[in-house]
Amino acid sequence: MNKIGLIAFLLFFIYVIDSLDAIRCYSCLQGCPDPFNKANRHVNRTNSASGWCMKLKTSRDHKLMVIRTSALADICKKDKCKSSFHAGTKAIGCCCNTDLCNHSPVIISSLNIWLISIATKFALP
Repeated sequence: MNKIGLIAFLLFFIYVIDSLDAIRCYSCLQGCPDPFNKANRHVNRTNSASGWCMKLKTSRDHKLMVIRTSALADICKKDKCKSSFHAGTKAIGCCCNTDLCNHSPVIISSLNIWLISIATKFALP
């Protein structure tokens, strides 16, 4: 086998092994439906390298924003939800660690919820 063939094989092998370890999460960062509808055109699936999925739901001044995605390492520690209220913004963050689990409510640390709610304050007009 030539060098290029060997490199291609190794990259494919690493990809397959990495895919076996990863869980899949629903992903939608804009237009994410709530209640959830996996057939919605904004809903995709993505692999989570951290092994965690998350759902974040924020509301401020009757404006709702829902995000579903894979979670970064160290954000999720437990498989449950936590809510927070800061500066007029209510946030509910849920973490889970099974395939496609972030379709429904399922904890992000209170500091992360607080930071996300502050960021949302500036994102929502």
